[in-house]
This record gives sequence, C-alpha cells and structure tokens, in this order.
Amino acid sequence: MTASLLVQGRGIWAHHHELEKHSVCKIGRHPDNQLRINDQNISGRHAEVLYDGKRWLVRDLGTTNGTFLN
Repeated sequence: MTASLLVQGRGIWAHHHELEKHSVCKIGRHPDNQLRINDQNISGRHAEVLYDGKRWLVRDLGTTNGTFLN
C-alpha cells in the first residue's frame, strides 16, 4: 500500500509528500522535519504520520492549535 499526504494552507500553497511504511513522517516548522511547513500557525514539531502495520495514523505532538484532518 502506498500513501501520500497533501497539506493545504489558507492561501494557495500546498505540500504533497509521499509516505513510506517503515518510517515516521514528522511535520512542522523546524528544519529537521521531513515535511517542513513555514507557517506561524504550525509548531516547530507539530505532528507525525506513521503506519502501524494495518493503517496510517496521524498524531498531534501536543500543539496549541491542534491537528485537523479532512
């Protein structure tokens, strides 16, 4: 199973990122993240996406603004 993540902001920007089953995709403003989003509403270490062997999971990393899926 392959999967990808499409992250859209309030404006016209969007990020498309291919996900790998055997790794964790970390998302946030910090340069060490696999998916870096330079937006003031995104925490340095905001969320992560991982595969647990059966399904894809999104985990908020304790952010103030939360993480929302559509």
